[in-house]
Amino acid sequence: MRRLAGLTFGILALLAPAAHAVDAGRFVASPSGMTTARAGVPMAPLPDGRVLISGGFGGAGGAEVFDPVTGSFSALPQFPLSSHASGFAAPLGDGRVLIGAGMGTTSAEIFNPATNMFSAVPNPMTVSRVRPVAAPLPDGRVLIAGGYDEATANTTLGSAEIFDPATNSFTLLAATMTGPRTGAVAVPLPGGKVLIAGGRSTFSGVDRATAELFDPVTGTFSITGSMQSPRFRPA
Repeated sequence: MRRLAGLTFGILALLAPAAHAVDAGRFVASPSGMTTARAGVPMAPLPDGRVLISGGFGGAGGAEVFDPVTGSFSALPQFPLSSHASGFAAPLGDGRVLIGAGMGTTSAEIFNPATNMFSAVPNPMTVSRVRPVAAPLPDGRVLIAGGYDEATANTTLGSAEIFDPATNSFTLLAATMTGPRTGAVAVPLPGGKVLIAGGRSTFSGVDRATAELFDPVTGTFSITGSMQSPRFRPA
């Protein structure tokens, strides 16, 4: 798989315990399925090309790693501290992975691939977020935006926050997205901005085709071109 700005530029689709990957513009079945069935699962690329798959709904929980060389999945010895179902995972600049949010929690944790261990982030997120987007920024911080808040009757959020690995803390941004989004997708662009697209503006609303850009220099969001089709929870 190719890599772009710290994210896997290729898709590993997790469907029950079966999995598929995109190779040369076509979908091919993985030789082996995951170690357990999962849904709403956070996942992120690791520095060596493997993919971390952590928690989610269903199955025996835990976490596992996909190896694109062998096409196989291997369970990790330590369970994550939370399932973070419908949460997020994002790679950090030093090779670790930030995992957070999801159903019933504002907590976050960090996976270290050098030790295969999970450790708690001491400070919680600024707000409860389910189905948010997350993307690494050029300076090593992580943008987390949108989602819906279980604590306020599933209100869809337009707010965003930044995780700083130097302080292990989350800070709410003064600027908000151009509109609330849940179940969207975010990808860092080569110039440092982050593309956020799709999702829904309400918990059970209509799928969106609109997209916007986050500029880490100004800390603001701006509208960009729309997708050709509305998409909710795209990969």
